[in-house]
Amino acid sequence: PWLDGFDQALPAALAAGLARLFEHWQATVQHPSLQATPGLLTGVQTLTWGWRDGPLGMAGLPVLRVLADLDLACSLDLQLGGELQVGGTRSRVRLAAVGQARLQRSIVRERPDLDLPATAGMAVLRWRFPFTLELDPVALEGGLLCSNAGPCTGAVMGEAGLRPRLSGGSGWQWYVRLEVEPVAAPLTVHDPVLGATVRSLALLPALPLLDWSLG
Repeated sequence: PWLDGFDQALPAALAAGLARLFEHWQATVQHPSLQATPGLLTGVQTLTWGWRDGPLGMAGLPVLRVLADLDLACSLDLQLGGELQVGGTRSRVRLAAVGQARLQRSIVRERPDLDLPATAGMAVLRWRFPFTLELDPVALEGGLLCSNAGPCTGAVMGEAGLRPRLSGGSGWQWYVRLEVEPVAAPLTVHDPVLGATVRSLALLPALPLLDWSLG
């Protein structure tokens, strides 16, 4: 089940999320394309846990001992392409979110006064990969062109790691969450007769991409 969860369920859940993203993208541009190279929960994780005697030995309560060495990484190279029509202009566009986040940490819990949920919270990696937009204007009769008027808004946000189980019972679970912030771009339409006009164009809505857990 662990191998199936990491090797099959996680990629399948991400593929479903990217398919939903592509549906929204193809409503914005013509000739849409999507390419994604993800790396989720890569690296090395060494975990041991179990019960041991507490400070008072047999006269006291046992302690759940947890030791971990984590070297976790999450990365994403998301490229969305297509052709955008704005105010009579046409442009080839590339919307990209690229980044890598890494967590290197050792966790030691050998005393009962160390809060267990707080200990699990140390094994969480969070990130935000902003979107960037590139435009290549297509020459048209009349000389109309479109260009960036500033950076676009929006990002791919995520978190991954260990957390207490949400489905009830004791124990922890691995999890990954991804979501897209709303993406909008300020654009300038250049008209040789009427001059320049600045407008804001919504490219993507807020969208959950992935909510996966195992354990």
